[in-house]
Amino acid sequence: MGINSTEAAPAGHSQQDARRRSGDPLTESRSPEASSGQRLVPGYQIDLKEDDRVEGRVVFPPFYMGNGDESHELRSVHGGAIALLFDELLGWISLRGGRVRSRTAYLHVNFRAMARVDVELTFSGRTDRVEGRKQFLVGQLKDGDTVLADVESLFVTPREWSVGTGDPSDAGSQPA
Repeated sequence: MGINSTEAAPAGHSQQDARRRSGDPLTESRSPEASSGQRLVPGYQIDLKEDDRVEGRVVFPPFYMGNGDESHELRSVHGGAIALLFDELLGWISLRGGRVRSRTAYLHVNFRAMARVDVELTFSGRTDRVEGRKQFLVGQLKDGDTVLADVESLFVTPREWSVGTGDPSDAGSQPA
């Protein structure tokens, strides 16, 4: 049952119950570590967090399956869901250590092998380097020792946010 389904739920069960059983992210609990509150990011567990890196685990439920994979034995995760997870995690790192808020300028994901749904995968992300308003971040998604995807990204603080606290409402404020 899809999230926009108008099908009746089984007797004694609401559509919300059916979505919860299918791994629908609109009802699934999310990590309290999530930075943006983006509801489509799968729930994940942070195991290590430092100012410039993060490591953790994620299980993509069937909701995140690529089109046409439902009947296929591999049941692989849609690449867009992997990119969304990377954007969330690297964005979270970009905010750590008192850094000024930034926006994703690019996110280059290399898909190395299929990621399967309902399998615990590990992720890592870290700051590669910082050049002024630019933060270059990298990451990986793995199943055991197998790299499923890796990412290179650039997060940039807009010029108008680079003064003050990084809050867009502080754009006109001057440093103390």
